Amino acid sequence: MILRNRAFLWQESQSIHSYIAAMDIHSDHSANQQEYIDWAKQKANWLNPLKESEDELLNNDHKVELLKLIYKIE
Repeated sequence: MILRNRAFLWQESQSIHSYIAAMDIHSDHSANQQEYIDWAKQKANWLNPLKESEDELLNNDHKVELLKLIYKIE
């Protein structure tokens, strides 16, 4: 179960990074868009179990809640 959860979180992180890369290519690179891209990278890195990045608003309890929602666990 732990392996599956970590694989899911890693996959979601990779999906977000791919989206961010596409956004970066198509961005006009305004200050607001660059700020959003930087913020999104931080969230994707937080989600990635291989990076285990800290987040100022989110913690591991939030990852558990996300997994509960995905797998419909009470």
